Amino acid sequence: MRIVRQLVLPLLLIAAAAPSHANAQVRRHPPRPVPQPTVVILVRHAEKDRSNPLASKPDLAAAGQQRARDLERAIRGRHVNAIMTTQLKRTVQTAQPSAAAFHLAPEVYQATADGKATGAGMAELVRRHTGKTVLVVGHSNTVPATIEALGGPKLNDICDTAFSNLFILVLYPNTSRAPSFSQTHYGAPDPPGGRDCVNGLHR
Repeated sequence: MRIVRQLVLPLLLIAAAAPSHANAQVRRHPPRPVPQPTVVILVRHAEKDRSNPLASKPDLAAAGQQRARDLERAIRGRHVNAIMTTQLKRTVQTAQPSAAAFHLAPEVYQATADGKATGAGMAELVRRHTGKTVLVVGHSNTVPATIEALGGPKLNDICDTAFSNLFILVLYPNTSRAPSFSQTHYGAPDPPGGRDCVNGLHR
């Protein structure tokens, strides 16, 4: 009986000290992190200065400067990781308060007269920031084109008098889930846009 006990005790100690197969597997294969969605915030540039009808690259008007500050307040809690604009002053100036608040240097895309192509180019910049929150400041025709190029709904151009639209597109990586899309407004309300303008978009 004493010999049996002397044999059993060391075997029990060895079994207790040895890691289980399940635990060893967990250590060798830690769970993969879940990919985060990409959140894209899109706005048209704010109100531009129309005092000189011949100016091709106008600055923002006083109302536009205020809307740029309103944009920063509207997205303050969003933890923006990247900002994109075109080369035109009205988009750069619209993004400036947000860029300062988030300590970011905007990425500049050279817009052309082809709004659809410009939107597609902006979408390519967005795709470089997978899992991040991105602010895109574009134009009445490029913002809808960017949304469509990223897999969102097909929208008509933004109305000429509309500057308050704020669109949010959420992209889900590595899944078949369609992007989610929402539209809201920020800053001062837009004036009536006529019968051809519904919620800031052309019919």
